[in-house]
Amino acid sequence: MTARREHWQALLALDADTLTELAGAGLLRRGLKELEAGQVLPGEEDGQFEVDGQRVQLDPRGWAHARCSCPAPHWCKHRIAAILALQQQAEQAQPVAIAPVEVDSAEPDPVMANAIPTGSSAAPASDDSAAESALLAELAELDPLHCLRLAGSAARQRLPRLLAQIDGVRWVVRPGSLRIELDGLEQVVSYLRHGGWAGMHCEGSASSQAALKLAALWAFWRQNGRPLPDSQARPGDGEVASTEPAEAATALLLQTVQTELHRWLRAGLSQLAPTDLERMARLAIDARADALPALAGRLRQLVDSGRRLRARDDQIDEGALLRELAGCQAWCSTMLGADVDGRRQLAGGPRRFVEQEVALDLLVAGAHWWTRPGGARGLSVLLWDERARRLRRCSQARGDGADLSFTRAAIWSAPLWTGLASPERLLD
Repeated sequence: MTARREHWQALLALDADTLTELAGAGLLRRGLKELEAGQVLPGEEDGQFEVDGQRVQLDPRGWAHARCSCPAPHWCKHRIAAILALQQQAEQAQPVAIAPVEVDSAEPDPVMANAIPTGSSAAPASDDSAAESALLAELAELDPLHCLRLAGSAARQRLPRLLAQIDGVRWVVRPGSLRIELDGLEQVVSYLRHGGWAGMHCEGSASSQAALKLAALWAFWRQNGRPLPDSQARPGDGEVASTEPAEAATALLLQTVQTELHRWLRAGLSQLAPTDLERMARLAIDARADALPALAGRLRQLVDSGRRLRARDDQIDEGALLRELAGCQAWCSTMLGADVDGRRQLAGGPRRFVEQEVALDLLVAGAHWWTRPGGARGLSVLLWDERARRLRRCSQARGDGADLSFTRAAIWSAPLWTGLASPERLLD
């Protein structure tokens, strides 16, 4: 089979960095080994390959539509090997257009901007600028109305609520892709070169991906001063119709969360598997996409507590995790039975603090500095409430990248609040 470059451009644009981000360095190495061992054979149809006894059918619409006869639902070494074989065919037909993909045994740096594909020499700065300009130009050429049609009505309904949560947009250019980082949502959406809407990728379920992709494009265009149409206007023919109303989708999400909470209890908290944590983390992303920041925060806290429990962290116990599970279950039940105003209040948003005069008799029990996977950091002081006969926690924290002066040393010697000594003096 001879690869037709324009027909397969969405797959030919996938370089080593992009494949590593999508599938992982391990699968990429295994796919390369299959290709080097001669285990990849072209099939009878265009885009069809046989890899290590499995049949792979590639699709010109992009990697997300590739199919394999193996049990893996998404990425596998067979799909990777087939994509690399397609690129190799294109390289042989036109050698100057496709750069060879090489992978070193070391893991790539996932946060390095403008990373050079492993095994290749550094490109001139002008080439990096040209690549960035080309990717930005592609995003500028996308039709907002067409994106609205592809996203569907459910994603359009979520868009205003998602945009209200976005504090800023940053982007990092990589060879063959552009990472759009959404501050406030703490999400990353990747745009693959020549991929269009189908070439965008983010974590979460299919419905939440559409909403997050649309929010990333809207925030990116808005920051660059592009005039945008009304996202709530009917985009016309070709619209991807929503299979269920937004309220029904939210109810389904809440029920799914409750099911997952029960699964954790049935499995036993000391027996949590990485897959259990991964499912809950995906539900947190779905909650963000559904503009439920309060639920997303609870789920992220559950995932963090579950990981710490698996790591045998001595600062957390199963009792604390059980209380978090009970609180999340109660929140979901209350949300399902609430009216419109109640759901709006429960959904969460910017926190408002009210000064209260409270008489407390507290004894200092300990303190610790902590960090979270999302980059948040802080100091928590544990206090024993003699009247209530319970531990209370007082924390000061900052989000990822916020307040560079908020360091461990600075906060350790600063008062927790006006009139109270610093943690250092309290624990002396």
